[in-house]
Amino acid sequence: MFLRKAKKLLSKISYRLAFAYIVFFIPCYMLTFGLFYYFSSHYLERRDRDVIEARLQQIEQLIGNKEIAGLKAALSEEKFHNQINKLLIYISDSKQNTQFLHLPEDSMRFELPVVEEFLKKRNLNFDENWFNIASKEGDDDALEVKAVRISGDGILMVGASTDERDEILERFQEIFLTIFFPLVLFSSLGSVLISQKILLPLAKLSKSISEVKSGHLGSRVELPLRQDELYDLSQTYNEMADQTEKLVMAIKQTVDNIAHDLKTPMTRIRIASAMALQKNTHAELKEAVEETIESTESILAMIQAILEMAKYNTKTVALDKSWFAASVLIAEVVDLYFFVADDKNINIEVECELDQVFADRIRLKQILANLLDNAIKYSPGQSSINILALEEEHFFVFKIKDRGVGISIQDRSRIWERLFRADKSRSEPGLGLGLSLVKVYAEAHGGLALVQSELGQGSEFLIKIPKA
Repeated sequence: MFLRKAKKLLSKISYRLAFAYIVFFIPCYMLTFGLFYYFSSHYLERRDRDVIEARLQQIEQLIGNKEIAGLKAALSEEKFHNQINKLLIYISDSKQNTQFLHLPEDSMRFELPVVEEFLKKRNLNFDENWFNIASKEGDDDALEVKAVRISGDGILMVGASTDERDEILERFQEIFLTIFFPLVLFSSLGSVLISQKILLPLAKLSKSISEVKSGHLGSRVELPLRQDELYDLSQTYNEMADQTEKLVMAIKQTVDNIAHDLKTPMTRIRIASAMALQKNTHAELKEAVEETIESTESILAMIQAILEMAKYNTKTVALDKSWFAASVLIAEVVDLYFFVADDKNINIEVECELDQVFADRIRLKQILANLLDNAIKYSPGQSSINILALEEEHFFVFKIKDRGVGISIQDRSRIWERLFRADKSRSEPGLGLGLSLVKVYAEAHGGLALVQSELGQGSEFLIKIPKA
């Protein structure tokens, strides 16, 4: 049970960060204390040795001036007593015989014969200046001693207790242990709280994603106060959520429009099929089949247009660009719709200032054909349509202007959407894909598709194809 709860806690990023912090903090804290302890110990040792060396020089000077007898007399003097009382002083002659031995004031910790025997053995093996003497309690370095040779091949040894140094270092250890555990505890709690606060935007983001997943597409994340990486992440998510919501709504509307626009040709197919079953004459059967074929072609045209736009949106189709005459292309498009325009007594006026154009000829022809078809469809009889082709610094420009019904402000930004048809265009035949294809083909060239229009004043469509 405990392991399961611990595993659940460690599965959260805030607790993992806190755990990682503690794992990193403890060695760093111990390393810091270790370095502090090492340098403090080294400093205290150096300080004690400086004191010992100073006293050793002082005693060596006394011996030089007054010899051993003079030293004993000097030790009884008050001015020397307080300085030397805490020291170990040992003097031996050239034959390793003890001439003088003085133990520190806490000599109860040491046995005089044992100390004297130890110092005599040290005389026989005089290979280092500094050494330590153990106490009866087992303290291996209770006294720190320095030995030097003096005149007459004698040896002088001066030592001092290390108790003060050890007490200071032990106090350091106590302070370390006293601080360590509360520090680890408070650091753990603090790191968890700080981690949770820092990761709060992620928790909000997770909650918002869950809400979007459950169908609440309008859910957004509150942006953090600090403009850091989490702020950028939250802002990017909100932008992505906006685009997703728009895309879902567009898909829903597209499906509704497809259902609406497929309803008419499918109904015509059903009626024509029913009539074909009821009629017996060849002419009547032929008429029903023709009606079915016409409706089927309308459905296929819609599907083909949608697939074509999907290819360009996923960048899976390459344009077949080449140089060709702009005037010839425009003439072909006008000839294609000449009789349709003539039926409405619409005059098509062409002004071409372009010579050669570098683009995908088939796609550009479809762009102009769709725009001209729309212009004729929504223009009143006895009106005119102007087609202008010109060259700018960086673009080939095509303009098609009509005097038709125009486009409302609310519909102007949506006319490029797939299957979108304004209310006034519902009465006209069509799939609502023409302008969508125009935009897709223009952008596939790296160009632009723009419109300027007012209700009752007609519309002007502008296509810009980059020269490069």
